[in-house]
Amino acid sequence: MQVWGGNCNAERSVHAQGFVGWVFCRAFPPANCGGDVYFLSACAEENLHRIVLADVSGHGGEFSGAAKQLADLIADHINTHDQSELMRELNRDVLQAHGKYATAVVLSYLHSSGTMLFTTAGHPPVLWYRAADRTWTMLHEDTEHAIGHEGLPIGLIADTDYSQTMVGTGVGDVFVLYTDGFAEACDRQGNELGYEGLMKLAAKLSCEAPETFGARLLDEVSEFCGSKEYDDDRTLVVLQRV
Repeated sequence: MQVWGGNCNAERSVHAQGFVGWVFCRAFPPANCGGDVYFLSACAEENLHRIVLADVSGHGGEFSGAAKQLADLIADHINTHDQSELMRELNRDVLQAHGKYATAVVLSYLHSSGTMLFTTAGHPPVLWYRAADRTWTMLHEDTEHAIGHEGLPIGLIADTDYSQTMVGTGVGDVFVLYTDGFAEACDRQGNELGYEGLMKLAAKLSCEAPETFGARLLDEVSEFCGSKEYDDDRTLVVLQRV
């Protein structure tokens, strides 16, 4: 497996057979590493690509140690073929490792079939732009687009089960993964952006290259917040099928 990830500040484009992406991470200042964990992997045959985004409870440098440990655990289990089993293994090991739980979402893209498998552990829903009909929706296990077979955060309760759902994707489709530092961002009056608000901001933008789209979405969120500072770690991952 080829892997890349971590929990420190980053702004980087990524490329793999079948999709391109962009990763943005900013820890809560003044820390350079925080509680958000991003992780990407590709198998040697470049058929299976796996993307993980996790958010350890708490934020900033105080929780970077727990996040680094979680990143190491993800690397240990990333080759587990069954995605539900991967989540169960992470849940068990996080419980054994420390008392900090984490939300997480795992995506697996199968290049040969163009399908995306996703599993959620208490994490904000992935935003999905369907290029064929130019609509935005959220990935959840009851999506009308499911073609195959959400759960509690990892490290919270032992023996938690996790489901997996598969959707078909089309060329030009965009997936937006994010941590709650974005969804819980507030304007100067204290109004929270929320999942729907973030999706509305995304829907205002044309789906260009992931790094362009991602940078423009950051600008939209900053405009919503006005002069109000963020009070959490923030990580954004934009993926596009090509």
